[in-house]
Amino acid sequence: MGGEWQQDKRHAYASWIRAAQLNPYVPGVFGGLGEWYQQHGNDPERAKRCLAKAVDLDCTGAEAGQLLADLYLADGSDDLCEAHLLRVTEAKYAQPWAWKRLGFLFLRQGHCEKASVALQNALSADRTDRACWEGLCDAYMGIGRTHTAVKVAQKVVELDPGRVSGHWQSAQACMRANDAVAALQHFERAAECLAAAEDRVAQRALWAQPLAIGKAECLVACAERWHAEGLLGRVADASNAALEAVLALLAGPSAAHEEEPPAFLLWGIVYAACVWLSRVGALFGQDPSLARSETVRSLVGHAEARAEPPKFLAETAGLAATEHRTCGLHGGYIQQLFELAARAACLRIPAASSAELASAAWADLGSVYFEHSTRFFTVPLRTVGDDDAAAESQPLLAAAANCALAAVQLDSASARAHNLQGLVAMQQQQQAALAQHAFIMASRRAPLSAMPWANLGFLYFQHGDVELANKAFSRAQMLDPAAILVWLGQALIAESIGSDECVDLFEACMLLEGASNDVADFGYASQVWRLAVGAGSAGSAGVGEGREALSHSSHSRLALAIYAARRYVARAEDGQGAGHHLLGLLLEQNGEYECAAEAYQVAHERAASSAEAGGLREWGALTCLARAQCSAAQYGAAVESYGRGAALLQSGDVEGQLVAEQGGAAQLFYYVLGYGLALFFDGQLEESLARFEQVLALADGAPEQRPHVAVMLAQVLWALGSEEHRALARQHLVEAMGEHAGFLPGLATLFAIGLLQDDGELVGAVRSELMQVHGDPDHSVPRLESYLAVLRDDPAGGRRAVARALHREPADASLWLLLADFDALCQRHSSAAGAAAAALQLFQQAMRGRQAWGAIPPRALLNSASLHVATSALAVESRALAASTAGQRAAQTAARRAVMYGPWVDGAWACLDAARGAAV
Repeated sequence: MGGEWQQDKRHAYASWIRAAQLNPYVPGVFGGLGEWYQQHGNDPERAKRCLAKAVDLDCTGAEAGQLLADLYLADGSDDLCEAHLLRVTEAKYAQPWAWKRLGFLFLRQGHCEKASVALQNALSADRTDRACWEGLCDAYMGIGRTHTAVKVAQKVVELDPGRVSGHWQSAQACMRANDAVAALQHFERAAECLAAAEDRVAQRALWAQPLAIGKAECLVACAERWHAEGLLGRVADASNAALEAVLALLAGPSAAHEEEPPAFLLWGIVYAACVWLSRVGALFGQDPSLARSETVRSLVGHAEARAEPPKFLAETAGLAATEHRTCGLHGGYIQQLFELAARAACLRIPAASSAELASAAWADLGSVYFEHSTRFFTVPLRTVGDDDAAAESQPLLAAAANCALAAVQLDSASARAHNLQGLVAMQQQQQAALAQHAFIMASRRAPLSAMPWANLGFLYFQHGDVELANKAFSRAQMLDPAAILVWLGQALIAESIGSDECVDLFEACMLLEGASNDVADFGYASQVWRLAVGAGSAGSAGVGEGREALSHSSHSRLALAIYAARRYVARAEDGQGAGHHLLGLLLEQNGEYECAAEAYQVAHERAASSAEAGGLREWGALTCLARAQCSAAQYGAAVESYGRGAALLQSGDVEGQLVAEQGGAAQLFYYVLGYGLALFFDGQLEESLARFEQVLALADGAPEQRPHVAVMLAQVLWALGSEEHRALARQHLVEAMGEHAGFLPGLATLFAIGLLQDDGELVGAVRSELMQVHGDPDHSVPRLESYLAVLRDDPAGGRRAVARALHREPADASLWLLLADFDALCQRHSSAAGAAAAALQLFQQAMRGRQAWGAIPPRALLNSASLHVATSALAVESRALAASTAGQRAAQTAARRAVMYGPWVDGAWACLDAARGAAV
């Protein structure tokens, strides 16, 4: 009609009526008439009848069909709309628009499975329809296919990378798929798209607040994931960022925001962020910049302006303000986090829209009090009998019990509320029956959850019923084999009955993916330490035998135990220094003496600042610190630490307490012995001699060490240098060897004295005794024979002695190095280079963990002594190759490697200069 109907509505209406009368079988006529009724006639019923007539005549008509579907939806006639769309899709030529509208209709009705099928059919006709992809993503999230939803959301972003809604939907899909890190990236890209949008004002009014809230939620989820992975610094950063985002929403709402941010959601984010920050409280003492006190105080101010303080906060404020056995300046910040978390949970209660949500808010508040009460305990679950800690935590536990009761009353079907009630009752005195009832109710409310059964197992274990505890843990393990608390409970049971399986069970806790627990870390580290000490004390080779058993792989239990101890001290408060002390023991066992001294230093500081300062605990920490410093060649510091320990022994009743303890006499003996050694290596020989004389008087506490003390005393006397002292050293050692015949270190020392004094008679007598000694792990006899051969100007004889020792022990790198030196003396340069290369190969194999070398763990090979072996081997190899005619380039290579291993060794640089000079 040439557009005339658009200009003259009456004429158009009359024309369509006339056309329908002339030919009632033309679908376009009824479609146009229905559109006229809908747009100009204000008669939706007639419009629907006309459009239905048009669809009856031609169900493939897109315009009439779409308009009819819209009218049905506008009237709320979903059933009629669904029937209409199904009729169109069942036609021979199904229309994509019908599948699309049917999919969104199913999505609105909550039929996500049907919606996904319909939207897939719509996309088969047009793969670039962004709206269909968005609807399909929502459908997949609705049916739980989260990973597929993430892929579909990526397709939405690809179709329009600059659209905020695409990144928003991708972030939501990633959150549903438990990939908070990827979701955070999408939130950041959405913010970038919002900043670059052309219609920035309108887009900001629509998206600014949802993006800020969504990103804050995502940051809290990232904090939870990173805490499980041990990335504690990221936990603090993410939680602080979430608090700052909420503060920005509360403090400076945009004028375009017509609605206030949802209080229940915002304060839930604040609560969760405070919880995660409190769980990494040890970081704030290491890096005070992570403690954002201003942000927390501002949020507390907003909370105070919105409601009264929590009911129980005033009652427990004085108690919560204490240090709670936390060492450092971050105790006040922990208190601020506690207060803010409690206020946030309290503000969620009136903002809840249902009894279930209100119950969850009460449970959050109770969890705050309960978790804060556990800060009184040094190690959770291991100090339930600590009466002082239990008494101090009772007010907080009483507040938590009231909150848990309110949560149960509001929602008796909540497993979390019953579980919290059981946990609180478990820590309270004479509340075991209530705890058992609460855990049983929680297991009934959540029959597929392992948590109530695990907590019930801990309750039975706490009261000494190992059989019932084992049954409860077994039931929990059937429900969730990957639950860390289940494995931890089994490990604690095995530890309590002295089973050898406890180490494997603690290791299983350690190796669970994405899970960690302070008790599991501490338990595994302590059990590996006991295993190493037991292996060392069981054999005649001492602790070194235990080291060799633990050094065959870089992933050995000792390395994993060190990691566990490091993770424990990084996460736990460790107020009394037990974790740092255990870490020092493990590092010392692994030969990392410098790091062990640092750990012992922290343990001593914690012990000195505790209530037991000046007592036996501080003395023990000083003793371990001094021992590690002496092993790390920090002799001056070791002497100072031993001196402070001696001052503690002289003041108070520390020495009396030590002697009264079982094994205290042996501890005092080893303390004085270590003091004497530190003085000896520090050059204070007179003081060292006095200490060793004191050691001899205390040798009854460790009679097996008496010959060792005799040898050390002789070495101190010899080092004094005078003829009188050296004669006394010889006489004392001869008398000691008369009492302890066949003692190898003493005989070797006498042999060395004979060599130094050129006493052939003494050398011969001692040599005959040395040849009868069995068991020489350090190969003292062939070494002494080789030195004797050198003094007799017989390098070939010395080489033969070393070669015989190598036939018995070919894996000793130091013997290969000694053989290389003798080959060089004998002008056998090729053999010297080969022996040095063999020593270096053994060193490299031990570094890779393929072969133990001299009972030294792989990490201990990084100390100066072992690096000296490697540097010396390369230096010998370089000199030997330089002396030959065809090894100039290889000599330079060996010298360069020697410099790389020991850049502080002058001999390595001299070899490099010599090799370069020979090449010129």
